[in-house]
Amino acid sequence: MKKLEGYAAKVLKEMIREGESIFEIDGKKYFFFNWGAKDNCS
Repeated sequence: MKKLEGYAAKVLKEMIREGESIFEIDGKKYFFFNWGAKDNCS
């Protein structure tokens, strides 16, 4: 497990809230799969 803090955590939480499942970093596409994880984005 990778623990994110600060700005990176804030950005990722916002993407999850918006329902984004595909994102791009430096020209590479990444896919986020939520396999029944609890929503702890409060």
